[in-house]
Amino acid sequence: MTSMTSPRLSPSVPCSATEGDDLITVAAIGVLAFISTDIAHEVVGHGIGLLIAGGRSGILTTTRLIYESHLPNPNWRIFDIGGPAGNLIWAGVCFLAQRLIRRAAPRLRLFLWTSMSFSLFWEFGYLMKCGVTGHGDGMALTEGLTPAWVWRALIFVVGLVLYRGAVSLTSSELHFVLSAKTPQWRSRVVRLLLTLCSAGGLIACAGPIFDPRGRIEMLNSGALSSFASWVGLFAVPFLFPLHSDKNLVADSPLRCSIPVILLAAAASVLFVAILGPGIPFSLSHSPIRVAFTFPMGLVRATPPKVSGRATSCIYCRIFREPLVNR
Repeated sequence: MTSMTSPRLSPSVPCSATEGDDLITVAAIGVLAFISTDIAHEVVGHGIGLLIAGGRSGILTTTRLIYESHLPNPNWRIFDIGGPAGNLIWAGVCFLAQRLIRRAAPRLRLFLWTSMSFSLFWEFGYLMKCGVTGHGDGMALTEGLTPAWVWRALIFVVGLVLYRGAVSLTSSELHFVLSAKTPQWRSRVVRLLLTLCSAGGLIACAGPIFDPRGRIEMLNSGALSSFASWVGLFAVPFLFPLHSDKNLVADSPLRCSIPVILLAAAASVLFVAILGPGIPFSLSHSPIRVAFTFPMGLVRATPPKVSGRATSCIYCRIFREPLVNR
């Protein structure tokens, strides 16, 4: 008889009688992983980048940090690079945490793996998109250099190489969650990937429902940062058996966790209804006044006035000046 202290067993009670993964809990982990990835990029990364660049006020959303007026060169480059840096640091934290945890903890390990994967594929996929379109955070590295097409091609190639490396890394790191020696491991990997990506992609697209720039951001930002950028994850089932198992593998069914499900539900409401419409902030001494409409945080905007580096400025009642979004 197997001991109840075995690392392969979880103390939580399964939601069903089957020994398979509880897909509701897996979906909740996918939602939490994307929300953490988005906050690492938009709130923490660009937020700290803005402060370093000299900005002191703006509006935080799920798709942009919209900041007051313009930042001079090279300050705006620091701000732009802040978002990708936030995701790469978060991916690094998740990578290291897998090695510091000395117990099975299957749900925690899946969350760390998913957050790392979402972060890496978002940033390296975004880098390729910058090379193709000439727009995005990655252009802060080369904008102003000539000939422009050469540098854009270089950005695309670098992004492609890093993206391919991320596919290999995520395939290897998944061995912290399950073993290739497990019967029917391939079908389990496919099931986990489909559930995680579907849940993460849906919350990514739901986040901009109340975006100040309109619901088109559900496609422009939500879908591109999730479904489009995660295509490489579906190479994982083919590369997974090529890597060796880790010393400590969770390798047990992911049982139902009501706390995880409730946490994901609460985080989703805050993500869509609070961060989605925009959270204004100001570190200056002068008060910041914003006109709110339902839902809370939605900025009442007037027709945009585009000038300089502003790509789609919003006229907001903050200093009565255009806000630049990046």
